[in-house]
Amino acid sequence: MDNHSLTAVAQEEYKQLLKENKRLARELERQKSINMRNQVRAEADRSLERIVKHERSQLERYMDLILDNSLEIILLFDKNGRILYASEYYLKRSHSGSSSMVRGKTLCEILSPFVEEEFLLQIDKSMQDVLFNKRRSEAEHDIDFEGNGNVRHYIMQITPMIGDTHSVEGAMALFFDTTEITKARNEAEQATRAKSDFLSQMSHEMRTPLNAIIGMNELAKKATEMDRMQYLLSKIHEASVHLLGVINDILDISKIEAGKFEIYLDEFDFEDMIKRAVNVNNFRIEEKQQRFMVYIDPQIPHVLVGDEQRLAQVVTNLLSNAIKFTDTSGTVELDTYLERTDNDICTVCITVRDSGIGISPEQLSRLFANFEQADGSISRRYGGTGLGLAISKSIVEMMNGEINVTSDLGVGSTFTVSIPMRKGKAEQQRHHMLHKGLRILVADDVPEFLDYFSKLMRHLAIDCVTASSASEVLEMIAATGRFDIYFIDSYIGDVAGLDLAEKIKIADQSEHSIAIMASTAEWESVSEQAESIGVKHFLLKPFFPSAIVDCINECLGVSRATENVDMQEEVSFHGHCILLAEDIEVNREIISALLEWTGLSIDFAENGLEAVEKFAKNEERYGLIFMDVQMPEMDGYQATEKIRALGTQRAKEIPIVAMSANVFREDVERCLAAGMNDHLGKPVDISEVLKTLKKYLK
Repeated sequence: MDNHSLTAVAQEEYKQLLKENKRLARELERQKSINMRNQVRAEADRSLERIVKHERSQLERYMDLILDNSLEIILLFDKNGRILYASEYYLKRSHSGSSSMVRGKTLCEILSPFVEEEFLLQIDKSMQDVLFNKRRSEAEHDIDFEGNGNVRHYIMQITPMIGDTHSVEGAMALFFDTTEITKARNEAEQATRAKSDFLSQMSHEMRTPLNAIIGMNELAKKATEMDRMQYLLSKIHEASVHLLGVINDILDISKIEAGKFEIYLDEFDFEDMIKRAVNVNNFRIEEKQQRFMVYIDPQIPHVLVGDEQRLAQVVTNLLSNAIKFTDTSGTVELDTYLERTDNDICTVCITVRDSGIGISPEQLSRLFANFEQADGSISRRYGGTGLGLAISKSIVEMMNGEINVTSDLGVGSTFTVSIPMRKGKAEQQRHHMLHKGLRILVADDVPEFLDYFSKLMRHLAIDCVTASSASEVLEMIAATGRFDIYFIDSYIGDVAGLDLAEKIKIADQSEHSIAIMASTAEWESVSEQAESIGVKHFLLKPFFPSAIVDCINECLGVSRATENVDMQEEVSFHGHCILLAEDIEVNREIISALLEWTGLSIDFAENGLEAVEKFAKNEERYGLIFMDVQMPEMDGYQATEKIRALGTQRAKEIPIVAMSANVFREDVERCLAAGMNDHLGKPVDISEVLKTLKKYLK
């Protein structure tokens, strides 16, 4: 081969080598690229693995934190029902120390110290059902994990833990503490039942007097004898008063719950307040022939500052309950005393004690709750709304006082009210004694009455001796001489007081006075005989200091010191005329009849529009307008605004007094805002009507 040919071959091979070299270079670059991508992928995989491990670690850490900080008890079990993990909350509650202390135990083993055998069997069956049948289980029970009496109510949920192969890998038990929820639920259910029972009781309490009113009214229509008619009318009155009391209780508790119940402070006579509360209940005491004693501490200031009406309501409620729940011939006592005095603040205690049915410890816990009585059977037997004590408690607390009760079932109860009140500026000596050096003898076979009399006489610096039998009285007269006044009970043992009075007259030949101590019912039966033997003085039970002093003064020929001038003075409104706007005819008739004896002239309007027209025609005729609030065509608010807008001087000045059954504070304020001067609640109280007329008719 010549040189030229060799060169050509070499060049061709060289070309091929260059070509191959380029290909290998490209392959090398490709391999480098693949290797680089593999390295990047490997690094990415390693990074991903690190991230996954970190996230798993974080997740596990957070899961541990969740388990350790959970406020519920969490237990994890293996497939054999043995504990693998116990949350920190469980370890603390049960004082178990660490998980190692409970690891490997069964649920029944850790619960056995706290629950009964029957429940353990139920739990064991539930765990087996979870592990073998993949069924979630739930149970609830009271458990004291701490072992210190702090029993909590738990709902236990046991759930199977299912693995990737859908097989049970273990179980998880959660203990939810539902104590507060359960308590709230029970209280809500109890309150619902109580209100349901209350509504049922209210239906009975309201229907009973209504039936009596309707029935007695029908009988009264047919009655021909006056005595029979008076008897039926008295029963209608009693039923009406009872019905009004039920309605007032409901209104009061509604105002309390709505936050509209208010206390009004003013000066009042403490003894008069007690006397009114006693008078309301006295007829029932006599009806049940109960022994009733009242003691008023002479250290209590006569005039105090407080809400007299509300305080009387509390005393009336307590007395009413004591009388109601004390059987015939039982004992009821009303005791008052001055607990302490701080400057001009007097803390006065009022105690009502009875020998009645008593209250059990369990019943005491809900005694002052709304809509509840101590026992449902009691309400059926004795009646009542179950609101009186709840209202009384609210009143006392609004007066910054306390009300407490002690009781023994079957023995009796004692309610004590303690209220701080200021001394009144009108404080004055109430019991005026114009004679000193008196010698008084009191004869009664009840030691408590004698003790009370003696205490009061000592306070008044009067010489008083007591006797508990008729023979003892006569022996004292023979031994110590005559007495100025003799207070003799209507019966001393088997001896009638009037029989003893005749013997005293024989034993004591000088001037003397004899007063018979008797209940209202006894007075009616002995007054005629007393007059025939010359006994003119009576002291009615229960005894009040002012009544005793008045009786002593009366025996000595001195006029009564505590005569109620307001009740004795003659009321006359002759020459005055008022306008009564009232759409209900029977209400117009009642007002007219109640005021007939005063000589007052009354014009009537049947709605607000007619009231405006009558006043506008003759403005100077009327000295006052009684304005019903709810009337057709034009209500009392609109009528008042129309009258005030007439523009005349008389229209601006005429006293307009609202008469309405709406007695909430905002109702009164609405009346005043409409231009009215005053407010009277319905049903009308004649004494309040007279007081209003005196205030505005000059």
